[in-house]
Amino acid sequence: MRSKVTTKRGDQGETTALNGETYSKCHPLIRCVGTLDEARAQTALLRQVLVSQNDAAFGEVIEFLHWVLHTFFIIGTECSDPGRKHPEYRQGTIGETALRKLEEAQLRLEAELTLPNAFIVGASTIPAAHADVACTAVRRLERAFAELREAVPGFDAGIIPAYLNRLNDYLFILARWLEHGEHIPVDYGILRDTGP
Repeated sequence: MRSKVTTKRGDQGETTALNGETYSKCHPLIRCVGTLDEARAQTALLRQVLVSQNDAAFGEVIEFLHWVLHTFFIIGTECSDPGRKHPEYRQGTIGETALRKLEEAQLRLEAELTLPNAFIVGASTIPAAHADVACTAVRRLERAFAELREAVPGFDAGIIPAYLNRLNDYLFILARWLEHGEHIPVDYGILRDTGP
């Protein structure tokens, strides 16, 4: 029986992107797509962690994260075909409407928060920790996307860089919202006895 997944075409360290071109697996385009996969997977894991809590208060966030997961596929198309050689593969765009939806979701969470005037040393709940990990993955995607834009002159990324920047803000705020007011700020005092 032959695998439907294994093609062996990538065995020599190359792969073919959506635009039909073959790249080294360390090319900025392939790295960006891989980083996007990681951000999507971490966001999906976060969503499932919230689903597993059986908390009705999470319903709106769970539904919103389902929408976010779909936006990763639109962004993935842009990353895989930055020259837009295959417009037939595009199933939508990330525009001002998506950016507004993201910002409004963040503001709804922020309205319920009082953040400490200090850096957060780490999450105080398991769901918040997962949101922090997803936030970190999206920040890495934001940097990989910027690297891809530099590597592909003329790449019209539209509003996607702003969308990714807002998405990591949303996930950070979501993490704090999931802490239910039990934030753990940095306490530099505990380091006083660790000097020379």
